[in-house]
Amino acid sequence: MTEARLVEECRDRLHTVLPELPRTIAGLRIALERLRGRPIRVVVGDPGDLALPTGLWLQLRHRDIVWVDRRTSPMHQIVIIGHEFGHMVCGHEPQPVDGKELTGPLPAFADQQLGLSAAHITAIMGRCSDLRSWLGRADCGSGEQEQEAEVTGRLIAEHLLAELGGGLSDLLGES
Repeated sequence: MTEARLVEECRDRLHTVLPELPRTIAGLRIALERLRGRPIRVVVGDPGDLALPTGLWLQLRHRDIVWVDRRTSPMHQIVIIGHEFGHMVCGHEPQPVDGKELTGPLPAFADQQLGLSAAHITAIMGRCSDLRSWLGRADCGSGEQEQEAEVTGRLIAEHLLAELGGGLSDLLGES
């Protein structure tokens, strides 16, 4: 599929799923909560020495968490959040990971940054090879899903950034 066709398909899907695209991250989060029928929490934190990707989507039993690396710029945070929300818009589902598989520093990170114990984590969208290596897995999300989320996330970010009236901090809002 050509890039132009992928962009067209992602744009069509985005407008079908969210015909009234919100102007802020908080508004988008609320719209996706309604769509998914579950709360979504956006957490911006510092992973310390962990080699995590700059963004993660964790799908728990009754809620979703989108984690974003605080060390990225506010504009990049918007792009990252757009990407993780893009997975939700595209209907992608994280690959199940039993919390008992988590080893090393990841359970402490989950507890400190996300308020979760390893036993509470029922799925992690681990498309990053570093995260997968902690889980002892080499299987990452499909390239097609990543492309769809990337394009959809870019469309979301472009929309949000075009709405910049009060600056980046207003756009990030209460997440």
